Order: sequence, then C-alpha cells, then structure tokens
Amino acid sequence: MFYVGIDYHKESLAVCIMKQGGDVEKFVELDATPDGMDSLINMMNGRKYRVMGEAFTYAIDLHNYLIESGVDSYLTDAKDFKVITRSHKKTDKNDSETIAWYLRLRSRGEIDLSVAYIVRNDEMKLRDLCRLREDPARQKGQEMQRIKMHMRRNGEYIDEMKYPDLTRKKALKHVQESFPGDYALMERIKTYIYITGRCGAIDDSFDKLAVNSVDIKLLTSLGGIGNLTAVQLMSMIVSIDRFETADKMRSFYGMAPNVRDSGETVKHGHITKAGDPMMRTILNRVIHTHMRCGGDDIAAFYESHKDSMGKMKARTAACNKLPDRIFAVLKRRTPYVRR
Repeated sequence: MFYVGIDYHKESLAVCIMKQGGDVEKFVELDATPDGMDSLINMMNGRKYRVMGEAFTYAIDLHNYLIESGVDSYLTDAKDFKVITRSHKKTDKNDSETIAWYLRLRSRGEIDLSVAYIVRNDEMKLRDLCRLREDPARQKGQEMQRIKMHMRRNGEYIDEMKYPDLTRKKALKHVQESFPGDYALMERIKTYIYITGRCGAIDDSFDKLAVNSVDIKLLTSLGGIGNLTAVQLMSMIVSIDRFETADKMRSFYGMAPNVRDSGETVKHGHITKAGDPMMRTILNRVIHTHMRCGGDDIAAFYESHKDSMGKMKARTAACNKLPDRIFAVLKRRTPYVRR
C-alpha cells in the first residue's frame, strides 16, 4: 500500500508518494487538471494506493475525478491539519509529506482523522440552488427594513390595525397609493417587489424538488419547517445515514459546545461553529418561527430560560434541540407527533 498526500492549489499540485513503512518514494509537481490526475494514476501503474488532501474549493473537482476513476481518495477538513498551518517550515513539499503521513496513520488506525463529505452531481446542484436562494432572501429583509426606516423618518404612517404586515402586497399597494410623491420610497418598494419575484422564481424550483421526497415530507411534520426549508435542510444533510447519532450531526455542523477538560474540571464553552454555516442559518430561521408562533416545547424552553441565560444563549440552546427531532424523524422514517 502506498499513501499519496496532495497539497492542492489553484494551478498546481504538490504530490508526495509514501511507502508502507513511512519512507518517501517520490515527490512530484503536477498540473491541477484532470490531465494531472491522469499522470498520477499512470505513475502509480496499478499499485494499490490511497490519496488524501485538504478540503479546498479547487480540490473538489479533482477529488471527484479521482473517485470516478476508481481511486480511493479522501478530503479532510483543514482544521485537522493544524500541524501544517502552524509549521515554521511551511512548504508545498513539507505539506504534502505531512498529509501523506497523516493518511498512513489513519489507515493503520493510529489516529482518528475525520473525512469531509463531498456532495456531487445533483446533490451539489441542489446545494448551490439553496445558496442562491439565500442572497435575495437576505436582500429582501434588508430592503424591507430600509422601507420601514424611510417611512418612520419621514413621518409616513399607515393604519397598522388594517395593514399589520407591510410585506403583504395589499399593504405595499396601500403605501404606494398613500405616498405617490415620495420618489425614493416608490423606488425602494419597486426594488422590494423585484427581489420578492426573484425569491418566488427560485422557490418554484424547490417546489418541484419537494413533490416526491419522503425525507422532505417527514421534515415538514416538524413545526416551523415548510417545503422550502425542508429542501434546504436536506441539501445540507444529504443522507441521515451519514450520522450515527444526533450528537454526531450536531457536532458536524458546529452546534456542539467546546469542551475543556482539565483534571476533574470540565467546562463547556461556546458552540464550535465548525462545518457549513448555512446549516446553522437555516436552523436559526426555524427557531425564529418557533419563537414567533409559540405553543411548542422548544418555544416554551426559550421563554423559560431567556431571563436566566440571556436571550442569545437561550436561543442557541433552543436551536440545539432541533437536530434531535430532525435526526429522529429521518432515522425512524415516521412523521413527528406533537405531544
């Protein structure tokens, strides 16, 4: 068995080929292209080997190319290679050799090195669509805040009893009819309507994806999760079988607290915020729905702890309860039943 460590870059690859015993056989530089990967495959000439590199934007396509070529390839999170980032002798050659050494130790069961899960093909397209949806959604919220501040600053009031939600079409139309002479306000409303249209067009794509998915139907049985949010969650999770427990899933997405164990003292700090931040953004949105609608045990938990813990910590703690429910309904394949 040979162990191949690759230090991926945008234009080139630093490759270290290590023997079973830990001696370096060869160090080469290759182009960061499929042709470069073919050169590596031909270089190994049918020998049994494994490949590993850091999870990096420009590594994903080449990693996928190796997988499709039948090569045993892995990517691992950069945080697991702190010995590289902290090294005073940081060179491409040293980095690739260190990665090969880590791969060798992992293969021998001597270290526990987590492997990054790389989504592919349709899964990647769905995740890209979810990220695309976040941009206009954020812009939509920001533009509505600007509209409200503009109206308040200029003393432009409407009947809040009749129009409690300014995001509604009827309310926006009333504002346009009430203050037609305010050019800046009219333009902001037009911008808001345009962004809303963008969100709607993307949402239509999600609705088509949600029709026949059992996982999405299971997630919508949870309070505060509609079709759109369910699709976004599944784009992050991909398959619940990736996780042995809810705690493993919580840790993967950076929702587990930092733990400092010193002798008999164990301290729990802030959440690690590891993994994809989009998952935490989605879950925070679900929690916001729980807080707004109430009548749920998670909302009740927040209400009962916000004074003692503080609103931010209570919100984070409440959010941490969601992975348990998500894991349960997807693993058991049964909808959530509120008790």
